[in-house]
Amino acid sequence: MVDFDDLKKDAEKFVDEHEKQVDEGIDKAANLAGEKFGHEKQLDDAAEKLKGFTGEHDKA
Repeated sequence: MVDFDDLKKDAEKFVDEHEKQVDEGIDKAANLAGEKFGHEKQLDDAAEKLKGFTGEHDKA
């Protein structure tokens, strides 16, 4: 059985240790999707919101 609490903790640890790389990955994914599907402005806005969460869990 998958322990989702452990997965969440591992993901949070990864983001804490590699926040810059995670943010760069978010930007690359948004750019790729924008090139493929259009809607660049919406994807850029979503990417910025998502990057805002990369440091949020350590503030709680």
